[in-house]
Amino acid sequence: MARRRIFLGVRLPAGLRKQLATYQNKWNELPAKWVEEENLHMTLLFLGRLREDQVGKTVETVHEVEKKFNPFSIFFKKVTYAPPKEEIPKLIWAEGKKSDSLKKLRESLKTELHNARLYYGSDKHDFIPHITLARLKKWAWKRMNPYEKPTVEDKVNFQVEIDNFEVIESKLSSNGPRYITLEKVNLSS
Repeated sequence: MARRRIFLGVRLPAGLRKQLATYQNKWNELPAKWVEEENLHMTLLFLGRLREDQVGKTVETVHEVEKKFNPFSIFFKKVTYAPPKEEIPKLIWAEGKKSDSLKKLRESLKTELHNARLYYGSDKHDFIPHITLARLKKWAWKRMNPYEKPTVEDKVNFQVEIDNFEVIESKLSSNGPRYITLEKVNLSS
């Protein structure tokens, strides 16, 4: 039986995606695969490969959570290498400030999805709200001389309104992923 690669995420406004995509030009010497502008998003929870019946159950389950939360904002403060404190970075991301509202939303989603036998993940680290801008090519990064590696540390000041999130399917191909919204979930207001 075919499985579908599913995550819960927040789509970004077009203007913000356009602004974030400009970082590709700023650090174009880095060995990185930059996220295409239309794919820039903030992941809330990666569920993995689900069977068709599990996808439908996921949609039902997340609608149970939506009634418990009001819209809120995430404030972003910097663009930097990630994850933090790693000797060899894996990503370049826009990093957001931790948010109690986001933490509660994620915990509620994890609990409901776990109870429905749809999510078995565990967080090894505290979740940091972020928007992945690029994935670094580890082997090429290691081969670069230290003086060739630019400092990636830009202060930013923007916010993302979280008034909805989406159940998204990620279809992988040689041209990169394609994200398909399966369901939009509006937070109560």
